[in-house]
Formats: sequence, C-alpha cells, structure tokens
Amino acid sequence: MYILKSKAYTPGVRHKKSLSKFLLCKNLKVFKLKKILFNRHKGWSCNSGKITVRHKGAGVKKIYKRAEYLRTIGLTICVCYNSFRNSFSCINFDLIKKVFFQTVSTENVFAGSIFETNSNALNRLSLGSRTKLKNIPFGMPIHSLGLWIIDTGIYIWGAGVSGRLLWTCKKNNWYVVSLSSGKNIAVSSNYYATIGRISNRKYRLTSVGKAGGSRIWGVRPCTRGVAMNPVDHPQGGKSNKGQTAVSPWGIITKCGFKLHKKKLALKNKKWVDLVGKDII
Repeated sequence: MYILKSKAYTPGVRHKKSLSKFLLCKNLKVFKLKKILFNRHKGWSCNSGKITVRHKGAGVKKIYKRAEYLRTIGLTICVCYNSFRNSFSCINFDLIKKVFFQTVSTENVFAGSIFETNSNALNRLSLGSRTKLKNIPFGMPIHSLGLWIIDTGIYIWGAGVSGRLLWTCKKNNWYVVSLSSGKNIAVSSNYYATIGRISNRKYRLTSVGKAGGSRIWGVRPCTRGVAMNPVDHPQGGKSNKGQTAVSPWGIITKCGFKLHKKKLALKNKKWVDLVGKDII
C-alpha cells in the first residue's frame, strides 16, 4: 500500500492524498453475503425529526459487515475494504465448522494465513490470533481489546494502532495495558485481545482534499460560534474580543480545561481491580 497524490487539475484535488487499494479483493460474493442492512438516521431523531447530534449527515449508502471471531482455526481468504472502518476486513474460512466469518484485518496478514482463536499454547499464537491476556507474552503488540471473544473490542481498534501488555498482578487478577495514546489502563485477565497491529497504518497520511469528500462520509460543515446569533451560541452576535473559546453549552474547549477527574489506582495503600480505568 502506498499513498497516491492527485494532480492539481482542479482546486478540489490539489491537496488530495488517497491510499492505493491494489492488494484488496473486490466483487467477492462471500463478502456480500455477510452484509447487514439497517435504516440510518444520522444526526436526526427518529421521533421528533430534530437534530440531536451536530455535524452529522446521511452521506452515501453503506453496508455494515459485522466482525466476528470463532473459537476454532481459521484460514484467511482475502482482505477487503470496509466502508464503516478506517481499517480493512479479512474474510476467513473456519476449517472445523466449515463456515465463512469476518474479522478486523491485522497488519501483514494476507490470503493463505492461518490463525487459531482462543488458544492456550504459546507456539500456536500468530498474527491475527485472538486469546485471553493471560496467554499473551509481555511486550507483544495487541489490538481489539475487549471482554468478549466474538467482538471487535472496546480499546485499540483504530487503523494502524496497537497496544502492549506491560505487567501483571496475579493476586488481584488484572493486567496493565499500554494504549496507543500513551495511557495505561488496568483490565481483567479475562479480557480478549488480538495479536498484532491493525492494518492500514498509512491512513493518517491521507487527505480528503475538498469538502465534498467529507459530505460523502456523512460529515456536515461546522459554523464558527462568532458567526452565529446570541440565541445560538454564547459567542454569537459579536466579535471574539479575547473571550475564551467555549462550546454551545458554555463549556471551555481550550486553555487546558479538564473535562473529567483523574482516577487513582492506589487506594488505601492496596491495588484494586480497575477494569478499564486509567491508572497513569
């Protein structure tokens, strides 16, 4: 995968940078069978019809493909594009149950790769294998950290990111995991994680290039607060005049204002089990 820079034949593509997808599979019938159709109401309430979430629009039609992990040995068939994720998706074949299933693609996992899910043996762990934290060696890159095995995870699921297992406390049965943002969290040893780094690492180098590309993805334009009326925004109806930037609800958005309190992991000089809590 490499970055493609468009020629500046129009102002809209002057700064556009896209990712080449020559390694991805297209027009695969198995991939279309795993789709889920649903009604989209982005930004608008189904009952009142009013805007409940700002800066969201309908965008183009998308087909949702749910990622799932089975408890057996899988063979990767191909790597495909996923319209709901920044990373790619893998179509796999279960060698025991004889069914097709889909997972989030791991970097350097291509067609023909074999992985085993929920394995306790260290020699059976490979890129794309999903198992509990207590079966993963320290320092190994992981992603899709979650409580369930048939899940895409609640931590470390962005394109090109990975985390690492730092240390453990066997007495309280929890593990400390380093996230890609630099934070360390303490989770239970029964959490599941996938070995490796998520695919599409170069996604952060891409650029849409024009406003129409964002509208296709369902992102509506954002209006500055000083350009609004006083009934619409605290900064509306006048120039900024050195006023601190706030949200439409009056919450400070700059100047290092903290929105939540930092939780401590050490309580009464004893380590406690903090599932999914920040400790540093």
